[in-house]
Amino acid sequence: MEKENMKYTIGAVQQHQLIKHDLDIKDAFIITYLKEITTSKKLINKKIAGKKYVWIDYQSLIDYLPALKINSKDVIARRMANYEKIGLIKKHIHKTMAYGSYTFFHLEEKFNTMFEIQKVEKDDSELEKIKEKMGLLDQQNEEPTFESGGFDSKVETTPTQKSRHNTPNSILPSKDSSSTETNPAASDDDFFKELKTILSDASIKNHNSNTLKNIKNYSNGDIGEVKKVIEFIKLKNKNMNSKILVAILKDKDHQIVEPVDIKKVPRKEKIAFMIEELGEFKIRSMRNAILKEIGCECQGVDDDLGNQLCKKYNKLKTQGGVE
Repeated sequence: MEKENMKYTIGAVQQHQLIKHDLDIKDAFIITYLKEITTSKKLINKKIAGKKYVWIDYQSLIDYLPALKINSKDVIARRMANYEKIGLIKKHIHKTMAYGSYTFFHLEEKFNTMFEIQKVEKDDSELEKIKEKMGLLDQQNEEPTFESGGFDSKVETTPTQKSRHNTPNSILPSKDSSSTETNPAASDDDFFKELKTILSDASIKNHNSNTLKNIKNYSNGDIGEVKKVIEFIKLKNKNMNSKILVAILKDKDHQIVEPVDIKKVPRKEKIAFMIEELGEFKIRSMRNAILKEIGCECQGVDDDLGNQLCKKYNKLKTQGGVE
């Protein structure tokens, strides 16, 4: 029960949610850590049944929060098991032949309820009603400002006179003057029909006609581009909504390749990544080849396998191939 003089959050977690789930202050900072680490650009993840699972290194968590005075991975494991029990996360054990098991977690919908997430923006239908009251419903030259929630992308709303993007035509796909298209409206209908289906499948709601037009304009009428952005949003584990979709399409965030400094990637992360990338059959074949060359089962087999996987990782990240 919240009291008027009660501190609202511990870490980033709502204190009344901690009380509700019988969690303590240490849990508050661990849960905050999970929220922060899953937005990092440098993490190992895998998809299971369409859901994103992230590898959590217990030792890194312990090192990051020394004030909690937790020195045992078993203690962290027990707390994580409790979070799973109350429905905040879901655990997956990733097993390897040479390097044991790795624990991955998926953040459930309930996880977000632990934080101060309040809907301060009005949905599209409500905005339409307000625009109608203002007499601005038919004005298509102004676009709402969108933020892509973590992608730092915005749709500009007030272009200056000097901007070459000063008119709506600047965001329309260019057309070949020799085009033989006789009924563009018909092709638009097909695009919007397929677009609505895709948005529905991705559970993207509250989109109006202006939103659909923006999606068409910024994607240059390419449904495939829209699909790529939806996959990008899923990969980044961000909220799936039309505002983020439009913002990313506009700024082309999904086309930016993030460079990897291979010197800063720990050996065990390189190995874990390549095991996931190559699959069990390939890893087994590599290990058998090393074992045959060495002639006996020993630590050197796994060491050599690890070296080869690190080399393949470096080559993949610098040259785009592993062979």
